[in-house]
This record gives sequence, structure tokens and C-alpha cells, in this order.
Amino acid sequence: MDMVKKTPLVKIAQNGKMRSSPQARRLIRAYVKKYKSQHKAAKRLNMTQAQLNGMLSGRLRDNAAMQVALSRADERARRAWSKIDNDQCTVIDAPATLRAALRALQQAETMIAVLSKESER
Repeated sequence: MDMVKKTPLVKIAQNGKMRSSPQARRLIRAYVKKYKSQHKAAKRLNMTQAQLNGMLSGRLRDNAAMQVALSRADERARRAWSKIDNDQCTVIDAPATLRAALRALQQAETMIAVLSKESER
């Protein structure tokens, strides 16, 4: 007679319901599909792979990192639905901005020096 090895079932909760939210599980599946591994997806969601796996299987509740990720995803979805361009923000080039500010300060210093010499005469 063949003995079939039975694996113990993991209890999800006392009442049989999943502990993590459906939105969290859907977001985790999307991140795993996008980044091709649970490890990379967990890194992008700012949690450990064990936490990600526990939420995906329904053993863990949504933690703070997952709630933040869900709110970010909701905001992205709202902007996409409203067709708001996210590319409208201008990127400030820090070195170029600092060089321009330095030039302006040097010009102002030169003007002050010239004006002060003229006023002394």
C-alpha cells in the first residue's frame, strides 16, 4: 500500500478568512510579476520576503509598509484615471542651479563694490 505523505495545512485564521486584504494580495502579485521574484518585489515594497510571502498567502495582516504601498498605488491609479500628466514637474539640476546662483551673487558683489567706490568720491 502506498503511503502518501500528507503535508500539514497552514491555518489562515480562526474563522478561515484571509488576514491580508485583497488589495494587498493583488498588489503583491503585480509586483512579483513585474520584478520577476518575490525578493525583488519585497525590496521594492520595503519589507522582507517573509512578510511578503505571509501576506500573499493570507497568514499575515497588512503592515505599515503595505498600507503605504497601497495608498501610493491608489494615488497613481487616481492620477491615471484623471489623465493627469506626472511629467509636468520640472527637475532641478542641482549643480547647474548652484552655478547660476554663484554667478548672480558674484555679479551682485561686483555691482555693490562699484557703487560703493562711486559713492566715496
